[in-house]
Amino acid sequence: MQQAKKYLLLLAGLLWMCTVLAQPAPSNLRSKFILAGKDYVIIDSLSIAPGSFQIPGIDTSFYSLDPVNAILKWKKYPNTDSVAITYRVFGQKLNKPLYRFNYDSIRFNFLAEKPMKVPAKNSAGNALFDFGHL
Repeated sequence: MQQAKKYLLLLAGLLWMCTVLAQPAPSNLRSKFILAGKDYVIIDSLSIAPGSFQIPGIDTSFYSLDPVNAILKWKKYPNTDSVAITYRVFGQKLNKPLYRFNYDSIRFNFLAEKPMKVPAKNSAGNALFDFGHL
């Protein structure tokens, strides 16, 4: 029985390794079609690598590109209704706001729940530091 469990575990491990190795490597090269009739087009949610953006058949004087925000602005519209673009992206957006906590989740951590109240005594000393008859 123990031998059968070992073989089953070995077989499951081999099948898992085959599925992992069969996955293609992730690529940062992207190509898509965009409409050319808008003033500006948001190309991607990630930042575009500088120098990698290409529109085959369209001169660079027809458009301006903001690679950090991945926005294409047309200066002159091309004769076609859509164009093919090819570009590479970074793994993240370069100008996204970075913070550790959302303010809404920690704003109540800094409010005192109940302020400390010191009972007033008629003695001459301060009640906060009253140590009795030490």
